[in-house]
Amino acid sequence: MLTVGLTGGIACGKSVVLQQLHKLGAATLDADQIVHSIMVRGTATTKAIVEEFGKEILSSNGSVNRSALAAIVFADKARRQLLNAIVHPEVWRGIDCFFEKALAERRDVSVVDAALMIETGSYSRYHCIVVVSCPRTMQLARLQERDGISIEDAQMRTDAQMPVEKKRTYADYLIDTSTSIESTIDQTENLWKKLLAGS
Repeated sequence: MLTVGLTGGIACGKSVVLQQLHKLGAATLDADQIVHSIMVRGTATTKAIVEEFGKEILSSNGSVNRSALAAIVFADKARRQLLNAIVHPEVWRGIDCFFEKALAERRDVSVVDAALMIETGSYSRYHCIVVVSCPRTMQLARLQERDGISIEDAQMRTDAQMPVEKKRTYADYLIDTSTSIESTIDQTENLWKKLLAGS
């Protein structure tokens, strides 16, 4: 089974590529889904986050208010590193379970979408890396529109990640999402053919 790491900058279009790869037949996982699942009420992760960041970051239902938490960690690198130390080991365990299931299902290709795999070094866990990118001006505009945030907040969030240009240097395959959705889909279909050839 070929394991593929899908990454890139925030709001660069990774989700579109992941969805298309799923349609084409890949086993797919958005690592952010694991983050959602471990930040609900009563989990060990939620308890650890509350111990470090206070009950103020909880929603009324007892789960972590990710927007409130983001406002803290994107403004403070040390706090962001502390959060990552709590969350990332649980995410990696979830990814391992995903791969075990895909292997049992005899999948040819399994793809994990994770924004920080290069920053954390976990990109080395995959057979190959796909980096999705677009120009920074487009990335900021998409992020503002998607999350309803100011340009200052968008810049702060993109600055918290490795620049997309540097991420591209780690790529085995590149997908440019700066033109049209049709172009992104075409590039993804071509990528799929290459992945199958290498699986």
